[in-house]
Amino acid sequence: MQQEQKDRAEIRKIVQAVLEEDRKIQRGRILYNTRILMEQYIEMRRFVETAVSEVEDMEAYTQYASLISEDTHLESVRRTKLKTAMMIVNIDRALEELRREYQDRSMSCKFDAFRLHYVEGKSYEEIAELQNCGKNTPARWCKELIRKMSVKLFGIEGISW
Repeated sequence: MQQEQKDRAEIRKIVQAVLEEDRKIQRGRILYNTRILMEQYIEMRRFVETAVSEVEDMEAYTQYASLISEDTHLESVRRTKLKTAMMIVNIDRALEELRREYQDRSMSCKFDAFRLHYVEGKSYEEIAELQNCGKNTPARWCKELIRKMSVKLFGIEGISW
């Protein structure tokens, strides 16, 4: 009986360790996804603005005129365009929340570095020069805001335990 209790306690410890490791992996994945979303933000915006998803849009490309017919379907592009636009709206909402939070805390320079890097495509070196700060400072600030952004984009899944 005593050995059975020891075995159960040991199994419980192992299961808890596995669950904790799984949480860490999931959290890393969410931070990674948030960073990738922000790194691709400019391209995603460009895609939504320029992707051809309607037959009328195809008319400008005369070399493909013979492919256009009444049953031409661009549903897959429309669907992708919509999903991308929805994520951009969520990112824009989260960016606005972050801007207000950091402005209220008189830390706008952190948000500005984040916006300059991910929304305007500036390098960390350019940001350091613009903000007259250390060369590693913009990267640290961006890492901080990525953590906050992950919660704003993915809710409870973006929180590390």
